Amino acid sequence: LALDAKVSSHRDCHAMKTIANDILNLTFNQIIFEYTSVGPDMKTPVRLTGVISMNPAVYNKTEKPRGLMLYNEFTCAKRGERTSQDEIDDIGLYMNKYEDLIAVSADLYGWTLTEDKPQAYCCPEITARETIDAWDAAMQILKKEGYAIEGLPCFNVGYSSGGFSAIAVQRYTDMHRPDIQWTITSAGGAPFNINSVYKSNVTSPTSGYACSFPLVVVAYKETYHMDFEYSEVFAKPLCDNIQKWILSKDYGTWDINKLIAGGDEVKTKDCPIELILTPEARSHLSDRSCLPCLSETPSVVKGKTGSQAKKPSSTSCTLQKTSIWTGTLVKRWQTTSRVMVAMSLLTLTTMAIMLPMASSSILARPSC
Repeated sequence: LALDAKVSSHRDCHAMKTIANDILNLTFNQIIFEYTSVGPDMKTPVRLTGVISMNPAVYNKTEKPRGLMLYNEFTCAKRGERTSQDEIDDIGLYMNKYEDLIAVSADLYGWTLTEDKPQAYCCPEITARETIDAWDAAMQILKKEGYAIEGLPCFNVGYSSGGFSAIAVQRYTDMHRPDIQWTITSAGGAPFNINSVYKSNVTSPTSGYACSFPLVVVAYKETYHMDFEYSEVFAKPLCDNIQKWILSKDYGTWDINKLIAGGDEVKTKDCPIELILTPEARSHLSDRSCLPCLSETPSVVKGKTGSQAKKPSSTSCTLQKTSIWTGTLVKRWQTTSRVMVAMSLLTLTTMAIMLPMASSSILARPSC
């Protein structure tokens, strides 16, 4: 499949301005591009967008980049929340001048050019393929633009659902792209085995992230054309508002949490499960595993490349059809800006330690 990568725009970004009252006005640059990948059926060509981010010194070629990073974005629910759009604070933390990294992010199906379509949220094989196509397109663009990227260490990074995507990417490259090897795959706060995570959440009396239930279920029903009704799974009024609250992309994740909780601030942060799922669904689901998952994810060890990681014995990303099923991400507490800063700085610290240690034997060679 020809990528047909094309730069669509350049822009100057200023991250953390509103969060830190302009104290941390982190300036960086982005190259937004289009490329051809595949849709949810893994066959139909579709145009998607991605973004390359870097600090001004690297962007202007006054400094050479020290590494390449694949940044897998966390959960998005509202239009405009992708890294190439309004969600720039987290990536801005990575684009600080002392790291000199070039970051690549895929906007994925269901966003930007395909915003009128449901997102394939936590659908591993689709997400991984589209992400790697974005990586390949970005490598083409960077080489064409004259950036010195040959032989740089490559980091595959993600948090929350982005951590799920990072593991999916690791698995995909192990199985299909031996030419791409990651110096580090760093996945934080992710549902590493989505089946066991969803079962533990279904049997829990409350959820700290209620929106994850409809986000996963809607994505799988719409992506894989599953034959069930939302009223079989979700309690009212959630089941009656899937189009308005989820598919419309009018609301962010914590807006959806609040809607499910009926506007109650306490329940928004710790939502009773009966406000999310029907009693029948809770009973039925507690004994079943019906989601495609990464039950045999590679064992990624710090400092080892993808080829050195334990490879899965077989493809376990299969879908079992049932009339009633659901899934969710790891139950998590409300993420404050301070926590996000800490998580991002932790990953930066890890990469800062690994960069000097990277030898020629473990450097990833980006493909084009």
